[in-house]
Amino acid sequence: MVRTGNLRIVAALTRFLTLSGLVLVGILSSCSSIRMVEMQTLMPAAITFPESVEKVMIIDNTVQQPDSVGHLYINKAGESKMIKLPSDSLCYDFYQALAGALAESPVFEDVLICLDTIRRDSRYYVAEPFNKYEIRHLCEKYNVDALISIDKFVCNTVYYDDNRFNSLMGDNIMAIIHIELKALWNNQEKPSDVTQTDTLRWDYDFEFVLDDDSPQYLLENLKYATHLLADYMGDKARKWFVPYWIDSKRYYYTSPMSAWKRASVYASAEKWSEAAEEWNAILQKTTKWEQKAKLLSNLAVCSEMTGDIGGAVSLAEQSYELFKSNVGEDNEHTVLQKKLFDLLQTRLKNDETISQQFHENN
Repeated sequence: MVRTGNLRIVAALTRFLTLSGLVLVGILSSCSSIRMVEMQTLMPAAITFPESVEKVMIIDNTVQQPDSVGHLYINKAGESKMIKLPSDSLCYDFYQALAGALAESPVFEDVLICLDTIRRDSRYYVAEPFNKYEIRHLCEKYNVDALISIDKFVCNTVYYDDNRFNSLMGDNIMAIIHIELKALWNNQEKPSDVTQTDTLRWDYDFEFVLDDDSPQYLLENLKYATHLLADYMGDKARKWFVPYWIDSKRYYYTSPMSAWKRASVYASAEKWSEAAEEWNAILQKTTKWEQKAKLLSNLAVCSEMTGDIGGAVSLAEQSYELFKSNVGEDNEHTVLQKKLFDLLQTRLKNDETISQQFHENN
């Protein structure tokens, strides 16, 4: 959920909270010897393009939705009527935002937008994907290596004049956009399908009277909401095609002992190599399994922060095994170390995929 003033954009694809996240929060809030570190992690795109793809073109393969379809007004009496809402340039807003997001990434040498009208039919609700012959023709015609085809773009809005008739209490406007995309290139074994649906809910402070003579203010705000959502979705859609950053958190164990304190000072200043030297020196001297396990966990974080993901995986596994063999799998520290170990293993695989997507393997 992204908040902008009194505007709430709800990303339907990412609206969840995992049980493992709840477990982690519970452990960290109850354990004063753990300190959190905020960081950003690069995630791989959902689709990996062939190394030969340098120029990509976004192409609108949709039919514009009629203004009179998909838009509902519910008055104070609970009565509903369909209203007209212009949908011109709505898809354009989406692929302009997507093109801008893709152009920021080094994955592609060039990102183009096709402004030609492709479809001539009126079936806006039907996706008509390109076949392999059309893909080859379009790539040759526009001198590109791959296409990102928008095959379906449908928008629905509801304006509630009285929130009593809205199950989403407190929101006057709801806009939903459904988009179907494909990444396409020559000799592709199987098209890479993308489906994205997002909802915008807007609590607007002013009352509107909708009648046949003066719906202008309402329509302007509904239109603004749909264009805002289309732009947001375009920017968010980058994760399907290019690597993207997410906010992440790591933790390290602390102790009141002086050597640990020195390491913590380095860690808090993000001097991870110096922190690793201090923690490693303590590790060489200690004979207590629990201290070893915590130090190995800290060193795993240091290795990750300095770019040695493989070394971080090995250290996290050693820490996890020490906790598991001494206090069992259900102990809160064992659970925490297992989560770190799994996360680092996933990151190691992700980094391999990202290297492929950036064409760094040769």
